[in-house]
Amino acid sequence: MKQDDFKRNNKWYLEAQNLLLNKKITNVQWQTWDKDDEYSSTGLVFEVEGGATFFLSSDDEGNDAGALHWQTDKDYGVLPTDVASIDEMAKHVKENK
Repeated sequence: MKQDDFKRNNKWYLEAQNLLLNKKITNVQWQTWDKDDEYSSTGLVFEVEGGATFFLSSDDEGNDAGALHWQTDKDYGVLPTDVASIDEMAKHVKENK
């Protein structure tokens, strides 16, 4: 790897570590990706202590929601897109009391 490439990649490692390492997740929800687009899918959004909010995107440009894949030593799975938004869930609960 060339030194310039190393520096660029290392910058991203340091930024990710600064934003995520040892941070407590304080909120998790699915929300509409683009509220102005009626066909927009929902995506997972999470917040960490310190105020940073993260969302999973299908690409670097943030064009649509992306799924979060996970695994442990014993299991694996995915948290998908197009789950009902937190607003839709709250409306359902309110209407079905």
